[in-house]
Amino acid sequence: LNTCIQQLLESVGALNPGIRKCEAATKVVQQAASDLDAALLTIAGGGKIILPKILATHDLGSTQKETTKLCKVIADNVQYISENVSAGNFDGVAECASKIETNIPTMVQFVLGTTSLS
Repeated sequence: LNTCIQQLLESVGALNPGIRKCEAATKVVQQAASDLDAALLTIAGGGKIILPKILATHDLGSTQKETTKLCKVIADNVQYISENVSAGNFDGVAECASKIETNIPTMVQFVLGTTSLS
């Protein structure tokens, strides 16, 4: 029975690109959490975080502002997906999931940059 349910869920997901994009975004979020955990262990062990090349500036204030803006965009997309999927509306879900998938790695770099500048 468990296998049948899993196959049914996979079939439904294959029919809906929004579900597939959400699954891909989930994997990116999981990787980001792992990357941030690794950075935390480095810092806790007395190590330093190297300033990511993605940052255009070495200014802590600017980096924090960019991080905040990006986190707001990510949060808005997560909220859109949550509200719409729970209401059975999948319009725009794939697009929002794609934005999350793209923005999370950048957010991780900004967080690491903020940490390296602190």
